[in-house]
Amino acid sequence: MWWMVRPVRSVRGAPRTGRGRTVATGGSTSTAVRPRPSASPVNPGAGQPRRVLWLSAALSADGYPLPVTDYLEVATATETREAAMALAEHAVGARLAGNAQVVGPMTSVFWHLGEQGTGEEWRLLLYTTANRYAELEALLLERHPWDNPQVTATPIVAGSAACLAWLSESVSPEAGR
Repeated sequence: MWWMVRPVRSVRGAPRTGRGRTVATGGSTSTAVRPRPSASPVNPGAGQPRRVLWLSAALSADGYPLPVTDYLEVATATETREAAMALAEHAVGARLAGNAQVVGPMTSVFWHLGEQGTGEEWRLLLYTTANRYAELEALLLERHPWDNPQVTATPIVAGSAACLAWLSESVSPEAGR
């Protein structure tokens, strides 16, 4: 896998605008402008470029690295906090997720059996690698209390190098042995 660590503002070959960066995304361009606070005793690194890990197994048409694709945030929802906690504990205990967050309660609006409905749900977010996704999805579908639960995965497009390395180690099949 091709990877590198670089300052946020130096995306190779991308034109710069203002104090942010311009990044090519799928043929279009998006700009992120982030003010830089002054250094202080509380925040001595302020004003310095922040370092972000950009991982990529492929290059864009222009030859530049694509964002992280090997790390995922997986989401599902349950009717109760206890059900969400049970799924979280199984997934993290099996090392299929490095960590899990249970958020809620929240109100959902949805279609079910041809009728629109609303309900209170608890959202479960799990963090894993693309290599472990299939096993995590199988565990969630097997243990979920609903017949057809929503299980979706969103790519993590950037993250701190230390956090992503920790996530890889946490879900490694050799971890904990």
